[in-house]
Amino acid sequence: MKIGIPRGLMYYKYFPFWKTLLEDLGNEVVVSPHTSRRILEAGVESCVDDICLAVKIFCGHVLALRGQADCIMVPRLVSVEKNGHDAFTCPKLIALPDIARHSLEGVPEIVELVVDVQRRPLWNSVARFASNFTWNPLSIRRAYLHALEVQDRYDALLCKGFAPDQAMKQLESSNGNGRDAPLPQEPPSLCVALLSHPYLIFDDFLNQGLRGMLQRMGARVLLPTMLDANLIKREASCYEALSWSYERDLVGAASYFLKNPEVDGVIFLISFACGPDSLVTEIVMREVRRKGDNPIMPLVIDEHSGTAGLHTRVEAFVDMVERRKTRQVGAECVPQGAGELSGRASL
Repeated sequence: MKIGIPRGLMYYKYFPFWKTLLEDLGNEVVVSPHTSRRILEAGVESCVDDICLAVKIFCGHVLALRGQADCIMVPRLVSVEKNGHDAFTCPKLIALPDIARHSLEGVPEIVELVVDVQRRPLWNSVARFASNFTWNPLSIRRAYLHALEVQDRYDALLCKGFAPDQAMKQLESSNGNGRDAPLPQEPPSLCVALLSHPYLIFDDFLNQGLRGMLQRMGARVLLPTMLDANLIKREASCYEALSWSYERDLVGAASYFLKNPEVDGVIFLISFACGPDSLVTEIVMREVRRKGDNPIMPLVIDEHSGTAGLHTRVEAFVDMVERRKTRQVGAECVPQGAGELSGRASL
């Protein structure tokens, strides 16, 4: 059976797990193409106006799979962690299969993988989902364990600085031997942290090539995917608990980036009309920012494809950060007492 997977939202976070699981269960995985103007327009036309841009893009990817697959897997991510308090994902992620079924016309059957670890273990959810393809519990268990192993290796590659597409190619080329080629090291330069969800960071059409833009301006780009999960959790614990798991991760990453002396500036990339992110932006700007000295710039991306405005803002931010760093380096190079002597001379 051909199973379609839309290249949007949590694809960038969990695709290796999904792909390995489905293939080990005897299916062929078909992925929608990279985001394009046609996919964006199709998603915009099929969704209500006030839904966030990232979900519109996802719906465009679902529509792009029409005629390409027998069914489409759409995850229903209710809760992805078990803590001492209630923690859920974004309401749009919880309702994503319903959005795909009732907003999009002519798409294949939607099969959903329900993940709600606060109510049942991940293994139980996977077993229920896998029953769509086989009733053999041994085959399901093997596929599940293999998928976990591949996902762990994928997460480790992201930590090393690989982008999702690079990490997937690396997983395929290593043939399971456990040896990963080192990522080419960038020369020392200005360091700009790009704070956002993976589906905004790694969709180059959606963010208008922001990572490449920063690199061409001479900046080394640091991403939340490069941070250890325990580090993010520890940083986030310094603030009031949020009920949104992925947004709390953003708070933790922001706390680390804003305090890290190796980071020269932070760009907070936000999807237009995202409710949870609009609240987290206020938390980061009003609370997290007070504990760090690094400059931060919120940057909202919407459906407009013009790059001039975004390029101008990013260029101005990088220029400001470079000037700030130059002043700091110059101040450190001034010999002790030199300021006092020059002050006396001017009297």
